[in-house]
Amino acid sequence: MENDFIPYEKALALKELGFNQPCYGFYGIESKKHYIGYPKDGVDKYLMPSPKFEQCFYWFGNKYDIYGKINMYLLNNKFSYKYEVNTDFERKISNWFNTYEEAELQCLNKLIEIAKLNK
Repeated sequence: MENDFIPYEKALALKELGFNQPCYGFYGIESKKHYIGYPKDGVDKYLMPSPKFEQCFYWFGNKYDIYGKINMYLLNNKFSYKYEVNTDFERKISNWFNTYEEAELQCLNKLIEIAKLNK
């Protein structure tokens, strides 16, 4: 379950882009420690939301009109993955990744990059 949540650095980047949604995970801002569960007193200046990847993708679509998804292909009896990011003005498709998790993280990186450029 821990791999379902985005890494600390990505959570920080999302916070800078305005992400402040309720999440089932959070980071201690100073400790960088990850916790699963809702914080007892809510997220404050010492805590930062830690969304799952799927929540990030949904948020980017609603907030920035940028949509990301992971596509799976069967090549030579082996699964391979690509991400696709769509905006009003462009469509980006990645190179191949060996794992879904790799493609997911790189897709999130691309969503963050595009949102920062268009902010």
